[in-house]
Amino acid sequence: MRLKRSTERTLSLFPEPENTDRYVLHVGNVLEVLPTLPENRFDGVLCDPPYHLTQNSRRGSVQAGDSGKTPFGRHGVCTDRGFMGQTWDGGDIAFRPETWRAVLRVMKPGSYLLAFGGSRTFHRLAVALEDAGFVLVDTLMWLYGTGFPKSLDVSKAIDKHLGVARPVVGKRKHPTLKNTDLIEEAANAAHGKNFWRREWDVTLPGHADSARWNGYGTALKPAYEPILLCRKPGEKTYAENALKWGCGALNIDGARIPVSESEGERPLREVTCDPDKNGMVYAGRRNAGGGFDGGSRAIGSTSEGRWPANAILDEEAAAMLNTQAGPRKSGAMPKGTLRRARQGNAFGRFPGVATHKDIAASVGGASRFFYVSKVSTKERQAGVTSSEPRYAHGTTLRRIENSEKVGNDHPTLKPIDLTRYLANLILPPSRGDDSRRLLVPFSGAGSEMIGALQAGWDTVLGIEQSEHYAEIARKRLIYWIGG
Repeated sequence: MRLKRSTERTLSLFPEPENTDRYVLHVGNVLEVLPTLPENRFDGVLCDPPYHLTQNSRRGSVQAGDSGKTPFGRHGVCTDRGFMGQTWDGGDIAFRPETWRAVLRVMKPGSYLLAFGGSRTFHRLAVALEDAGFVLVDTLMWLYGTGFPKSLDVSKAIDKHLGVARPVVGKRKHPTLKNTDLIEEAANAAHGKNFWRREWDVTLPGHADSARWNGYGTALKPAYEPILLCRKPGEKTYAENALKWGCGALNIDGARIPVSESEGERPLREVTCDPDKNGMVYAGRRNAGGGFDGGSRAIGSTSEGRWPANAILDEEAAAMLNTQAGPRKSGAMPKGTLRRARQGNAFGRFPGVATHKDIAASVGGASRFFYVSKVSTKERQAGVTSSEPRYAHGTTLRRIENSEKVGNDHPTLKPIDLTRYLANLILPPSRGDDSRRLLVPFSGAGSEMIGALQAGWDTVLGIEQSEHYAEIARKRLIYWIGG
């Protein structure tokens, strides 16, 4: 079913592709678009709202117009620009409960919402979601190893404050020029009109005070982004909600983490809560009264993937974890092997039990989580820029330095693999009528929409206030989905 524009006055809508009814992109403010949509319409929400990394959040200064009542150090949200000076990251729209009440209204009871947040500001987003009526179910962590620390060198700052010159002891080249000067033209092309420094002086402290603070900074390397998993309150039970509204549960089997070839098959376990089962056989736990609370036993092996976790790694973070932990080996156990008793952290002592069939040996890393790399240049620009060479042979360096920035310039683009995985996690089972609808407010350059459509959502509706980013999203949707 194609979603139609509900007002001609306040919204502009990109022409819908002729050969697909699957996606629509509204251009406008979410607080103006959402009231035009029907109540209880969508089976889920996936979004990357502004993080509001405003200057006030860094200084801890008071909010404008509150007569100094804001506690010192509280995140200020009233500047007009945020991350990298972007106007769309200023303000406080993602921290306002009324924003999320408008989202809640159009969601079906029991449906899930996934929202990216910033490591310094996601607490404000979580409070706004709860104040709007959502239930905070979990917080996923997307861990990556490619973040860059934005830290102030306190030693250099002290020398600057004291007016002391620092002795120069060497030079350091820009990372893109470390191998050879022959790639300078390519580096200039990548930076466009933006000024960039090709080398820096390597200096030493120029004063006793700055020497004492040498090696001190003000920030850690960013290595994660939180993703809030919330649920709209629904019917009295999950079963009733699923039957009435067709949503309200996580797609566990569809989001399982595949077992690697090196791991082979993993143990298949039978779980029981039957109080009459033998606790020795099922390695169960006993309650305070001495009764059997249930347990599990190995009944073979399976190639079924692992249960999805609330930690998501990129390839570099996964490699770092595997390197630190080393390979995790599991030896072969012939049928009848007695497994030793162990003391559980939370559920008491688990008695030793014998395996009932042969279990093969396996080996794997500690990073047994879904992992995805950050956005590559190829993925970022696919469908947006021409496949022709950007600069013709013989182009001068000055022309490259003065060229306009082209292509997909969204600074917080999310990987399609990641958005597809998240969209799949909250995808309800098919109802046979192509009616599973996902809402993507703050749709930006379209990664969440693309991932959702690839995951199998029947219809996706995006809302983006920037015509510039919406145009990029339209091109990307045509490239990745069709139209």
